[in-house]
Amino acid sequence: MDTRKYILSAAVLLASAFTGFSTSLYAVDYSFLEGRYLLDAEFDDVDGDGFRFAGSFQVSNEIYAFAKYDDVELDDSDVDFSLLRIGAGYIHPLDASWDANVSLAYADAEADGPGGEEDESGFELSGGVRGMVEPQIEVRASLNYLDIEDSDTYFTLGGDYYIMPNISAGIELDMGGEYETVSIGAKFYF
Repeated sequence: MDTRKYILSAAVLLASAFTGFSTSLYAVDYSFLEGRYLLDAEFDDVDGDGFRFAGSFQVSNEIYAFAKYDDVELDDSDVDFSLLRIGAGYIHPLDASWDANVSLAYADAEADGPGGEEDESGFELSGGVRGMVEPQIEVRASLNYLDIEDSDTYFTLGGDYYIMPNISAGIELDMGGEYETVSIGAKFYF
């Protein structure tokens, strides 16, 4: 091999080291359906429990669309609380197993009880990281800003264990704001 081939080979190797894997080979999957049981949900210092249903679809290498719906029954009251978020996000790979992401969503909150129904809408802005710490273990963390009537900032921490390549189960905590949850759930990736 002559010197030019060595230089070209070294340049290709160096470029691949800085770009990581091909942009279509993310370690973290953004196309899934999710169901969660909210073991402990707290809204304005009132405890409750409920369910979260969510879905996400990776539209392109960098863009995903998502929806989340929380339905919570507050303890010792006849009040039900729901929170719907529909939005899109941007994915930025950090390396072969970690991504940073930001998202913006329309948010709609509804409280229904003996005194009537209250419905407010706003938005949620989130930024965080997702990554694989082991081939079967995913962790994630995000900082979220929710603005519906009043603003609220909270952290999300979560982790999932992949039971099969397309099924995971795990725990997630939303903490630090007026609406806090602890949940367990499962995801089906497609």
